[in-house]
Amino acid sequence: ISFDEYSRIKESKHNLFIIVDIEDKLDLLLENYADYERSLLELALQHMLFRVKDWQSGRANIHIVNRRLINLLSAARLYIDQVKHDVGMLYGQNSELVKALNTQLSQEYDAILGYRVMEEIRNYIQHRSLPVHRMSYSSKVERPSEPSRKIRYSVVPSLDTARLEVDGKFKSTIAQELKAKGDSVPLTPLVREYVEALGRVHETLREGSSKDTARWEAVLAEVETKAFNAFNCNLDHLAVVTEDEDGSWPEIEHIFNDLWKYRKSLVQKNSILNHLSERYISSASEERNA
Repeated sequence: ISFDEYSRIKESKHNLFIIVDIEDKLDLLLENYADYERSLLELALQHMLFRVKDWQSGRANIHIVNRRLINLLSAARLYIDQVKHDVGMLYGQNSELVKALNTQLSQEYDAILGYRVMEEIRNYIQHRSLPVHRMSYSSKVERPSEPSRKIRYSVVPSLDTARLEVDGKFKSTIAQELKAKGDSVPLTPLVREYVEALGRVHETLREGSSKDTARWEAVLAEVETKAFNAFNCNLDHLAVVTEDEDGSWPEIEHIFNDLWKYRKSLVQKNSILNHLSERYISSASEERNA
């Protein structure tokens, strides 16, 4: 192959690795969000089955939720900061996609309370205190007028708005927004709004890079096709190299289709990002009339 073709192959592989890194960072964010929701379900199950209600166990449960939230917000900050850098590496820091990314992040911040609160809570965690101040345990009859009454158990972590309001390091405008919702504001709806907003940002990134991603994958797929035609078989190991006059190979680029298979698997896995704040899971069993 020509040196120009080698350079195009090398660049395509490099760019695809960046795209895969971006998808990995979203996956890290969503897995941490899943851990947060999963912990709340586990705590609700414990609330339903066991009657251990001393101060120590309650404090331990708050610690679990704090840990999950801290991990989630750290993953979110990593996603925001590193994806900006990644897109800049692909297209340049002054590119249209970088501008679109920064614009949408600003718009999500302005439009979504959960986004503003979670960003401020992350700063609060870093400099002041742990975020979850209260945990309430609910058991509620869903339909009290029916003969067969079902009881729903839940665990609700909350923010103490008065505590945030008097903290001089917590942004006062956001504290006032929370205060307008009451003295104790449930945390989970705000978390869901935040993750949903970042999901919309990621969809913009996917759409903005989709044509280039397809082109880079096509370049690498063409290498495999050429190799198959040249050797009349599928090769277990394939690489393109540069060769010096003495026959040495100063540069080697290994080509493997697992790279774009992995990317596509992440896109498929993390494809349901819209309306996250309007969805929730339940262990309720639906009964059918005979």
